Amino acid sequence: MVRARCQGLREQQMGGYKKVYCKERKLEEGCKVISIDEDAPYPDCCPKIECGYSF
Repeated sequence: MVRARCQGLREQQMGGYKKVYCKERKLEEGCKVISIDEDAPYPDCCPKIECGYSF
């Protein structure tokens, strides 16, 4: 599964960006993906938990 380097921001979905959600726990306002990299470390928004994409 592709992991995303994302940042927890309290912003609505913008063009070109996707909201992500955590499998293990919900995020307060969701995250905004700032870059997608298969070799990226776990996202800052949910440490040690893989994120999925919500379109």
